[in-house]
Order: sequence, then structure tokens, then C-alpha cells
Amino acid sequence: MSQASEGPSDPPAQLRRDVLDFARSVRDAVDEDSLVLPTLPDTALRVNAVVSDPDGAIDDLVRAISGDPAIAIRVVQAANSAYTSGATHIDSVQMAVTRLGMQYTRTLVTRLTLAQLFRARSARLLRFAHGVWQESLRVAALSQVLARERTELHPEVAMLGGLLHLVGALPVIGMADRRQELDGHHEHIIDVIRILQPEIGHYLLSAWGFSASFCACAWVYKDPWRQHEGATEASDVVIVARKLLSLDFLRALSADAELPAFERLRLPYLATLEDLPEFHRAFAVALDGLMQ
Repeated sequence: MSQASEGPSDPPAQLRRDVLDFARSVRDAVDEDSLVLPTLPDTALRVNAVVSDPDGAIDDLVRAISGDPAIAIRVVQAANSAYTSGATHIDSVQMAVTRLGMQYTRTLVTRLTLAQLFRARSARLLRFAHGVWQESLRVAALSQVLARERTELHPEVAMLGGLLHLVGALPVIGMADRRQELDGHHEHIIDVIRILQPEIGHYLLSAWGFSASFCACAWVYKDPWRQHEGATEASDVVIVARKLLSLDFLRALSADAELPAFERLRLPYLATLEDLPEFHRAFAVALDGLMQ
């Protein structure tokens, strides 16, 4: 008796083997500490180091930014934008950082540099990378609003958590983009990227020097049930933001298993963003600010 033929939407056997081999090769690279990681520009690394240091000062931050003329210009422009501007025109990095604050400046510099890393040679992977980045921006904007309205957490810390929570896709996209046998079949790799991105994201953020609370944001997509002691963290806010925006998680959520993060933010678990009109305008303003 002949074997049943594969359905028209099923990938051929060789492609399935290539996809499985690719997934194993990514995990092996992580285990062997040989995964090629994207490099966050030195300016962003220095800025994060200054802001993360309890003794870091505005003057240190200004020096870190002033060494990169392109970033310095963008920081001054941001300080004069409609989203952040005051009555006084800003014409120096020192004045810009003073107006924006250290946390917002770190988020801004990270956003400007991180956006350049979401790229790929393959058109299909490039569209996926751009989609991941747009999703990150939306979560970041709502995270800022939620943190300001419902927590004691600094809003820009929550926003940065949203920007960073999907960066684990980057090394896997890069690795897939270099595998010639997968050319033209990257639609079958995207599920692999989504499955691996939490683990890879934690690995990458740690390598970039981000604190444990930011590294925890990478696990949000895989483990929205995460519980921890102490104050509300950026990961809690990111979990709620994804749920309110009706974005998916690695596993489907149960309607009767409330996520701990919702209790921390004092929000009804079954709510969507449409149910919370008080957040709508603030979210739109925050998102517009991120897009500038």
C-alpha cells in the first residue's frame, strides 16, 4: 500500500528535516556559548552602564552620548519634540539630558540603536523582523502608561522592558538568514524563532549588560504566569500590556487562570484595552512619541 501523500500546505520532508536541524543548531550554539549575537552599539552600552550605576551622574551620561554625534543630535531633537518639549529651546546634550531625565534618555538611545538591528537579507524575514519591532514599540508605549498609572515603577523602565522583551528573535533571525538551504522557506522558520526567542533573549540581554529585571522581560512571551517576591517589575507590566493589546503568548492563556501580573496592577484579568478608555489617549501619545 502506498503512503499517503503530504498535504499541499505541508512542508516537504527534507524541509522539515532542515527546520529541525536549524532548531537544534541554535540550541547547540547557546549551550556551547557560540551563538553569534548582534552587537548593541557602544553608545547604548555605555548609556545603560551609566544609568544602571547607582553612582552614575548626568555628566557621565552626557559624555557617553556626546561621543556619538548622530545619537547626540537625535537626543537634542527629542528634547525639542512636541512629546517632551518645554518653553525653552534645547541646543546642547547637557540641556537635553536634563530635560529628558536619565531613564528616558536611556530608553531613547536604546530605541534608536535597537531599531537598526531588526533587519534581514530575506524579504520574508525582514517583514517578520519589522513586525516584531512594531509589536515591541506598541508594548513599550502601553507599558509606560500602565507603569505611570498603576505602579510605583519608573514609567521609562517599563517602557524599556517593552522595547527589549522580544530581542531574542534577533540572533535567530540572523542565523536563519545565513542558512542558504532555508532560502525561500523562511515562513517555516518563524515558529522556531518564536519558540526560541525567550531563552535567547535572556541570554542576549545578559550579554549586553542589562540587569536581571530586564532579562526577566524576555521570558514574558513564554511564561506570563511568572511570580516573584517584592515590588512590581517591568516584566509584570509587559505581561499586562501584551494581554491588553490582545497579543499572543507562546501558550494559549486560560480564561479562568488569572495572571498574577494583573493583580499587581489592580486590573481585571478579562479586560482589553478597549475596556479601559482612560488609557487610550495616553497610549496613543506614548506610541507617537516612540515613533518620532
